Amino acid sequence: MLDLLVRVRRTPDRLLHPLRRRKALEAMRGRHRPATVLAVCHGNICRSPFAAALLGRELAGFGIAVQSAGFLGFNRPPPAEAMAVEMRTVRDPVNESRAVFDEVYERIQRCVRQLAGVLGSARG
Repeated sequence: MLDLLVRVRRTPDRLLHPLRRRKALEAMRGRHRPATVLAVCHGNICRSPFAAALLGRELAGFGIAVQSAGFLGFNRPPPAEAMAVEMRTVRDPVNESRAVFDEVYERIQRCVRQLAGVLGSARG
Protein backbone atom coordinates (compact mmCIF):
# COMPACT_ATOMS: atom_id res chain seq x y z
CA MET A 1 0.00 0.00 0.00
CA LEU A 2 2.80 2.43 0.91
CA ASP A 3 4.52 1.72 -2.40
CA LEU A 4 1.33 2.59 -4.27
CA LEU A 5 0.96 5.87 -2.36
CA VAL A 6 4.55 6.85 -3.15
CA ARG A 7 4.01 6.10 -6.85
CA VAL A 8 0.80 8.10 -6.96
CA ARG A 9 2.46 11.04 -5.22
CA ARG A 10 5.32 11.11 -7.75
CA THR A 11 3.15 10.65 -10.85
CA PRO A 12 2.64 14.38 -11.64
CA ASP A 13 6.39 15.03 -11.52
CA ARG A 14 7.11 12.03 -13.74
CA LEU A 15 4.49 13.13 -16.28
CA LEU A 16 5.64 16.76 -16.31
CA HIS A 17 9.37 16.02 -16.37
CA PRO A 18 9.78 15.97 -20.20
CA LEU A 19 8.00 19.31 -20.56
CA ARG A 20 9.99 20.92 -17.73
CA ARG A 21 13.25 19.59 -19.15
CA ARG A 22 12.46 20.93 -22.61
CA LYS A 23 11.59 24.37 -21.21
CA ALA A 24 14.75 24.47 -19.09
CA LEU A 25 16.91 23.55 -22.09
CA GLU A 26 15.21 26.23 -24.21
CA ALA A 27 15.83 28.83 -21.50
CA MET A 28 19.49 27.82 -21.25
CA ARG A 29 20.12 27.94 -25.01
CA GLY A 30 19.96 31.72 -25.00
CA ARG A 31 22.55 32.08 -22.25
CA HIS A 32 26.31 32.31 -22.58
CA ARG A 33 28.37 29.20 -21.89
CA PRO A 34 30.12 29.41 -18.50
CA ALA A 35 33.90 29.60 -18.40
CA THR A 36 34.08 27.79 -15.05
CA VAL A 37 31.88 25.39 -13.09
CA LEU A 38 32.33 25.02 -9.33
CA ALA A 39 31.26 21.78 -7.63
CA VAL A 40 30.53 22.48 -3.95
CA CYS A 41 29.83 20.16 -1.04
CA HIS A 42 30.13 20.45 2.72
CA GLY A 43 33.70 19.30 3.32
CA ASN A 44 35.33 19.06 -0.13
CA ILE A 45 37.11 15.81 0.66
CA CYS A 46 34.96 13.33 -1.21
CA ARG A 47 31.83 14.34 -3.16
CA SER A 48 32.72 17.62 -4.85
CA PRO A 49 36.29 16.67 -5.89
CA PHE A 50 34.94 13.44 -7.36
CA ALA A 51 32.08 15.25 -9.11
CA ALA A 52 34.48 17.93 -10.37
CA ALA A 53 36.84 15.31 -11.79
CA LEU A 54 34.07 13.50 -13.64
CA LEU A 55 32.41 16.71 -14.82
CA GLY A 56 35.77 18.15 -15.87
CA ARG A 57 36.40 15.11 -18.02
CA GLU A 58 33.03 15.57 -19.74
CA LEU A 59 33.35 19.34 -20.20
CA ALA A 60 37.00 19.43 -21.30
CA GLY A 61 36.04 19.43 -24.96
CA PHE A 62 33.89 22.53 -24.45
CA GLY A 63 36.68 24.59 -22.88
CA ILE A 64 34.92 24.79 -19.50
CA ALA A 65 37.13 24.63 -16.41
CA VAL A 66 35.80 22.70 -13.40
CA GLN A 67 36.86 23.29 -9.79
CA SER A 68 35.67 22.05 -6.41
CA ALA A 69 35.43 23.60 -2.96
CA GLY A 70 33.73 23.10 0.40
CA PHE A 71 32.59 25.03 3.45
CA LEU A 72 34.81 23.40 6.09
CA GLY A 73 38.49 24.08 6.74
CA PHE A 74 40.95 23.50 3.95
CA ASN A 75 43.96 21.19 3.44
CA ARG A 76 42.24 18.17 4.99
CA PRO A 77 43.06 14.79 3.41
CA PRO A 78 40.23 12.71 1.94
CA PRO A 79 39.29 9.35 3.49
CA ALA A 80 41.25 6.36 2.20
CA GLU A 81 38.05 4.80 0.79
CA ALA A 82 37.31 7.92 -1.26
CA MET A 83 40.87 7.98 -2.61
CA ALA A 84 40.61 4.32 -3.63
CA VAL A 85 37.45 4.96 -5.65
CA GLU A 86 38.86 8.15 -7.13
CA MET A 87 42.09 6.40 -8.16
CA ARG A 88 40.05 3.79 -10.06
CA THR A 89 37.77 6.37 -11.69
CA VAL A 90 39.75 9.54 -12.44
CA ARG A 91 43.33 10.08 -13.52
CA ASP A 92 44.30 13.02 -11.30
CA PRO A 93 42.90 12.62 -7.77
CA VAL A 94 42.61 15.57 -5.39
CA ASN A 95 44.75 15.16 -2.29
CA GLU A 96 43.57 18.04 -0.08
CA SER A 97 40.33 19.94 0.43
CA ARG A 98 39.82 23.53 -0.63
CA ALA A 99 37.65 26.06 1.22
CA VAL A 100 35.01 28.30 -0.31
CA PHE A 101 36.04 31.88 0.32
CA ASP A 102 33.76 34.92 0.40
CA GLU A 103 34.18 35.89 -3.26
CA VAL A 104 33.56 32.32 -4.39
CA TYR A 105 30.56 32.04 -2.07
CA GLU A 106 29.06 35.20 -3.57
CA ARG A 107 29.51 33.75 -7.07
CA ILE A 108 27.81 30.54 -5.92
CA GLN A 109 24.84 32.50 -4.57
CA ARG A 110 24.56 34.38 -7.87
CA CYS A 111 24.62 31.10 -9.82
CA VAL A 112 21.99 29.53 -7.57
CA ARG A 113 19.70 32.53 -8.07
CA GLN A 114 20.17 32.29 -11.86
CA LEU A 115 19.49 28.55 -11.81
CA ALA A 116 16.37 29.10 -9.70
CA GLY A 117 15.18 31.61 -12.30
CA VAL A 118 15.74 29.14 -15.13
CA LEU A 119 13.97 26.34 -13.26
CA GLY A 120 11.16 28.68 -12.25
CA SER A 121 10.57 29.71 -15.85
CA ALA A 122 10.65 26.05 -16.91
CA ARG A 123 7.95 25.13 -14.38
CA GLY A 124 5.78 28.14 -15.19
